[in-house]
Amino acid sequence: MKRLLLCTLLSAACLSACGEKDAPSALSCSAPEVVEALKQQIRQESAVQAALGNHADQLPSVSDAAAVNSGLEALGLAIDDIRTVQPAGKDNAALACEASLRLTPTADAALKLQESFTRYMSVHETDGIDMESVMSNGLRADGKQGYFRSLSYTVQATDDGAKTVVELDSKAAAAALSLPLRFYLAHAQLKHDAQVLEQAASAEAARQQELDALNQAQLQARLEAAKSENQGWHRQLNQQWQSLPPAARAALKTDQEQWNRLRESECAYFGKSESSEPLEQEVLRLECDSQRIEQRLPELAQNAETHLLAAVNEARRQNQQADQEIRRLWQSIPDDVKAIIGQDYQNWNSATSAKCAAAAQQAGSNHSAQLARLQCETEETRSKINELRGYVVQ
Repeated sequence: MKRLLLCTLLSAACLSACGEKDAPSALSCSAPEVVEALKQQIRQESAVQAALGNHADQLPSVSDAAAVNSGLEALGLAIDDIRTVQPAGKDNAALACEASLRLTPTADAALKLQESFTRYMSVHETDGIDMESVMSNGLRADGKQGYFRSLSYTVQATDDGAKTVVELDSKAAAAALSLPLRFYLAHAQLKHDAQVLEQAASAEAARQQELDALNQAQLQARLEAAKSENQGWHRQLNQQWQSLPPAARAALKTDQEQWNRLRESECAYFGKSESSEPLEQEVLRLECDSQRIEQRLPELAQNAETHLLAAVNEARRQNQQADQEIRRLWQSIPDDVKAIIGQDYQNWNSATSAKCAAAAQQAGSNHSAQLARLQCETEETRSKINELRGYVVQ
């Protein structure tokens, strides 16, 4: 509870005979100084709440107490329907009072509130804000263009009778007025925000008009150039993919498919987000697609090289294994048989060397050539091993 001590005017007159003084005035729930004390407490708490603001509703805070007081005045702050609930007595020195805390906006204030509601909904892209919804946050309609809530308070004199103490829950009272008050105080800021929004919309409309005014022939030419360039990049991508060893393609297949889907979706989004004109959207999509492929080719080449080196190492291991096996097998063949088939064996060696050298030459790059030669030699050696096994004496 906030307290406000009011000095009461104690009129005293000296009695001519004995010098006695008049008794203090009786307490009243509706005394003007009591009503003013209630309003002052509500004004002070409203100023505190307006300065703090409320981040949830995105209305600006206001730290100018004079503006808050002026706003409450325009909104028609009043305290009426005052009644005494419990009079003061021997056991209870305080009057218990009830009244109606009322807002009755002036015509100008009501207009400003309506404008604030409209602009707020525009700026924050929301709806459903009107006088009834804002006022009903803490007040009820009185059927007379006003809104009210019950107000309970006490009035009590100090022990010496020199002052009057008025107590009420000023936080709750101010909170009931907070939303309409802050909408009223935000009128100028919301007007500015709405103007900024309108200017941005106008600028966007002007940009769109300029875009629509572009020479369609130039845009079409740009589109054709983007298509041609994009087709070239796709050819390079397909050629590089087909040049990969089967094992590398198998290992990279899932990654490549995911990359394809991501490239297509991101470039389609990029085109639509940067322009609303269909032709330009397609140009931007194609340019984005070409750029992504250009970036992908070195990555794909590096991945291919890694897999190719692994394939070469594995082919070398298998080649060495096959070479060792045919040497052991040759040693196990009887000498008289080797004398008969020796020339054929030498001819096979020469033919295999020539055949696998040709395979390496056709493969192209260094690592691809190594792989082709090793795989060729291994295949020929294993075939020869199967043939030579027939000459081994069991």
